[in-house]
Amino acid sequence: MVCCFYVKLSYGQQPKEDLWGIRTKIDSAFILREKNFKKAVSLCNEAIEKAKITNSKPLLRLALYNSALFDWYDGYHQLSIDKCNQSLELSKNDTMSLANGYSLIGLNYLYIANYDSSLAYFDEALFYYKSIKDTTQVIKTYGFKGLLYNKQGDYLNAKKNLLSTVLLKRQHTTTNWYLVDLSNDVEVSRKYYRESLIDAKISLKGLENTGDTSMELRNAYHNVGLSYFKLNFPDSALILFKKSAVIANNINAVVFWNELSRAYLSLGFYDSAIWCNTNAINNALDQGTRITLAISYSSLGKSYQLLGDNVKAIKAFKQALDLHSLMNQKEAQMEMMQNITESLLKDNQLNQALLYNDSTYILAQEINTRKGQVNALSTRFILFKLKGDYKRALDIKQIHDVLFDSLQKGQIQLDLAKLDLYNDVELSKLKISDLTKQKELSEANLKNNSLMLLLVLIVVVFIILLLVFNYYRTQKLQKLNFELNAQQKVIASQNKELTTSNKEKELLLGEIHHRVKNNLQTISSLLSIQQRKLKDKESIKVLEDSKNRVTAMGLIHQHLYQNASFSEIDFESYTKELVRVLIRTNACCEIEVKSSIPPIEIDIDNAIFFGLIINELAINSIKHAYEGVKHPLLEISIFELNNQTILEVKDNGRKKDIDFEEPNSFGWKMVNTICNKLEGRIEVNNLDGLSVKLFFSKEIIAIKGLVKIAH
Repeated sequence: MVCCFYVKLSYGQQPKEDLWGIRTKIDSAFILREKNFKKAVSLCNEAIEKAKITNSKPLLRLALYNSALFDWYDGYHQLSIDKCNQSLELSKNDTMSLANGYSLIGLNYLYIANYDSSLAYFDEALFYYKSIKDTTQVIKTYGFKGLLYNKQGDYLNAKKNLLSTVLLKRQHTTTNWYLVDLSNDVEVSRKYYRESLIDAKISLKGLENTGDTSMELRNAYHNVGLSYFKLNFPDSALILFKKSAVIANNINAVVFWNELSRAYLSLGFYDSAIWCNTNAINNALDQGTRITLAISYSSLGKSYQLLGDNVKAIKAFKQALDLHSLMNQKEAQMEMMQNITESLLKDNQLNQALLYNDSTYILAQEINTRKGQVNALSTRFILFKLKGDYKRALDIKQIHDVLFDSLQKGQIQLDLAKLDLYNDVELSKLKISDLTKQKELSEANLKNNSLMLLLVLIVVVFIILLLVFNYYRTQKLQKLNFELNAQQKVIASQNKELTTSNKEKELLLGEIHHRVKNNLQTISSLLSIQQRKLKDKESIKVLEDSKNRVTAMGLIHQHLYQNASFSEIDFESYTKELVRVLIRTNACCEIEVKSSIPPIEIDIDNAIFFGLIINELAINSIKHAYEGVKHPLLEISIFELNNQTILEVKDNGRKKDIDFEEPNSFGWKMVNTICNKLEGRIEVNNLDGLSVKLFFSKEIIAIKGLVKIAH
């Protein structure tokens, strides 16, 4: 949004060396801000003092603007506004400086939640950006206005600003869509993140091909990672964030620790996330800004909250709250107080939670954010309900519902408007595509006419120069070469389109598997909720078995979207993870697990069936086999014998009648049904522990290569 602008200097009577020295300090400060922010601030302040002594207005204006920018980075918003105003007084004949000054003031007011003032200054900036036809800055400013209206719940104006952005985007295709991000939850925004992912990958590939190891490569890895994260692929994002961190360490630059932490949190690695948060805090204390430090403490609190350590979470949130209070960032203060309230609620400190909830609601009313009020009222309802004050809880619920309905209606209108705009853009692309096809058809007809004329000429030349055989031969070869080149170009173009289409389909297929896994996880959670409400042991057991089967199916889809190929999975890794989950949730003792599963060829549907079979056989052994057994052992293997593929699940439990063998057992019926469906057969041996072998043809499941294990 803002950057260091070069100006034409009027040196007057001042020594040239002094003026260049001031300019060098300003430029060095701007470059150094990434590596040592505090040193950059010091250099910029020195430049201001030197510029005052030399009485150079252009340099003083530039130094004041950059210093105001650093103050904004560091959360000194009023100081930043004051310096911007001083810079504006020196910028009366410089339209670009006026535009950037007003824009920076608007950003400062946005951070301290003074939305009306922020809108007024962005309007001023928009006027000047339009006058110099700076389309990129115009689009950014419209985006900020849309963001402000969205925060105030003024969805009609938010929609208007989004419309302006879309219209400008149509005319200027070089502008990046992710600059305007009013709502991450609407599909139209996901489309823009997919586009930004493609752009970021192209940029990254160019830098990798040149062998670059600079700040640009660090940022390129980070940008691709961010796009993956926005598209809900945290595992891919984590890989790119790590590469960015390696480059940053090599060039002694800042590591994006907080983004690393968010990726780890999304994947459930809470300890790793806390480690990243701690590094982010140390870096911010050493050479960062107060805003970065506050964000790092907030991220640390969220990590502890998800880990279940509410005491440490509250401590981290309070440190972030203190920093946001010092910077007068009211919306951030409100969010931290809401986080503290939720952690106190989880820790059953209801009175303390109610105090923070009161402060949260008052601040949400002060800055006029309906979303903040709705969140605070929702928490207050729970608090009074837990305290047993049901009358007040009911009154609060009524106020909450009115606000929530208003918020939802406005948000739905905005989201529908976005989808309408998305359809308009797609329709426009379709029309452009039709025009392009018509143009291509006309060009093809013109080429055909030219080709006909060429043939006529060749015939004429052939009649006249019948005896000149070599000339005719040369013409024929040229014609064939022309047609071959044309065919090669068509084939190359088709290959390029197919490659692009395949990449998009792979991305969508991975997302489908990810969503299926998430939906199955949701079903498992719903079964857990229902299970907690039941008292009948048999019903609880049925739901527990159902959860295990859902987990078995969900893990298949998880391994598919985590694999480089969506058509196969590492079945041994899948089996180990499935059995580990079953033992953790069902076993009453430690069980040693041995697996011998070579790489196999199996389609997705059959993989799900095999997962269910292993689930039923393993859970049977885990629950019933090991009472009184000193060293419980569970063995799972797949091998070939007599031109058949065999799946064997075996335990070393004691010989006795077990529940799994009862003819009415649902698990046993399901295994038999699947086995019959896949045209297999079952062999059970209960002499030395329980051994269940299932025999299948190689068309159903086959071991890759020629590896055979004789049993």
